[in-house]
Amino acid sequence: GIRGTLVIGGTTKDRLPVGILKEGMAEYAVYPRALSVTERMRVESALALRHGVTLTHSYFNSKGTVIRNYSRLKSYNHRVAGIINDSTSRLRQTSSASSEGEAVVQLSTKTMAEGASVLWGDNAKQLSFAADKGNGKWMQRRWAATTTGQPAEQLTLTFDTRSIHQLQPLDKDEHYYLTVDNSGTGK
Repeated sequence: GIRGTLVIGGTTKDRLPVGILKEGMAEYAVYPRALSVTERMRVESALALRHGVTLTHSYFNSKGTVIRNYSRLKSYNHRVAGIINDSTSRLRQTSSASSEGEAVVQLSTKTMAEGASVLWGDNAKQLSFAADKGNGKWMQRRWAATTTGQPAEQLTLTFDTRSIHQLQPLDKDEHYYLTVDNSGTGK
């Protein structure tokens, strides 16, 4: 209720946790006190997931549990997005895609258990195909996903092919496949 100037990050020398903020601010949260590092990371995670923004640290749920480990998935920390049901943070995100350019993956579900989440990001490679030692042509860009809580059922994955300039009509007996590597090894 008091007029004044809102300064963002004015008392810290830390950089904002996003790589690129092209469209300005869609939402912000104001607290009557300085948040601890852990509290700030939880708030940043909720806002990033709500708006499809990639953070430069791990993602946390409202309880402070890591739901996407930045260090372990550093090479897949591009165009991160996620679906989550976290009532404490009032975050029920049942459909999501990254807001960053060339984000071709969207995931949605109708129902998701409390505390469950699915987050994904890509390796920042080109959206093009390359030969793979006689095993056909594979997309250079790969995605890694992490899940927490009870697995979501009836997930719908939408892959927007408009960004893939190499995509051509298939010849007879040719097919495009989506492969899922549950081992996480990439093999």
